[in-house]
Amino acid sequence: ISARALFAGRSAVEPAALEELTSAARFLAQRHPLIFRELAVQGLPANATTLAALNQGPVGGQNHFTDRLYGEYRTLGFSSEEALGALIANQRAAAALNRSWEAPKSFKGKVRPIADVEEMALPDFLERMMPYMQGKLRAFLRCRGMIFSGDLKKYANNLAFDMYCAAKKFQVPVTFLLAIAHQETWYANVLGDANRSASPFQIYEPTRALICASMAKLGFVPPPGGIRLEHHLTMATYMAAFHLRELMQEAYEPARGKRPAMVNMDKVLLRYNGSSRYAKHVASRQNELARFLANQAKSNSRDASAS
Repeated sequence: ISARALFAGRSAVEPAALEELTSAARFLAQRHPLIFRELAVQGLPANATTLAALNQGPVGGQNHFTDRLYGEYRTLGFSSEEALGALIANQRAAAALNRSWEAPKSFKGKVRPIADVEEMALPDFLERMMPYMQGKLRAFLRCRGMIFSGDLKKYANNLAFDMYCAAKKFQVPVTFLLAIAHQETWYANVLGDANRSASPFQIYEPTRALICASMAKLGFVPPPGGIRLEHHLTMATYMAAFHLRELMQEAYEPARGKRPAMVNMDKVLLRYNGSSRYAKHVASRQNELARFLANQAKSNSRDASAS
């Protein structure tokens, strides 16, 4: 199907071109099954081979996150070729960004990364964080008298997956995304600020425009300006992680003498929310998460001893 579409009108095709197309199809089928499922119906666009050449990640994790971003671009009106082009541009831009941005190891301020969270592999992260987030969501819904009509477990799992992958993509501590989303909405995907803030990260409408402009400046393909982030949770998480990295870079303090380079998280959170009390509130959410993990570890230890 792809060969007929790409080489229409030719009387002959070089075997090398067919082999490249076959390799790209095989790669997409193995690494990006959600993308391949759609493209296989009408054939691979010409730039599918470029995506296959760029992506060298593991089978799970980031590749599945890329699939989810592809779906977001498609629902935003991008053609399949345009959506693949956006993914290619984003991968190149992220690689360039990570070459120029060294993930900080030292922080100051009220909020710090939780080592246990940062060291988790994705399967462990999902297994341990999904129940935590699901519990917070249930409490939020009870408090607001709201009913969630979908699958709450699936929602929490998808959000946890997106947060982990977006944080790793932009080299920011996933602890911060967890604590911010807890403080903002208890992980619920809601509107706020007279409906001008959206998603669990409560990205404010003017801030959304700034994030899109920054993304475009660095070579990423931002979503359309009028995007309703409450309908595009993966994109919202992607943008939140990008924005957090940008704020961390602005609050970066180079090494001086014996003091190592560090990021001032109080400044980051002040810029994120605008309130001088915000860092304190986010720190309380971080401490709540740390206590949950400690209690979880104790419970697992008791279960292991009992068995």
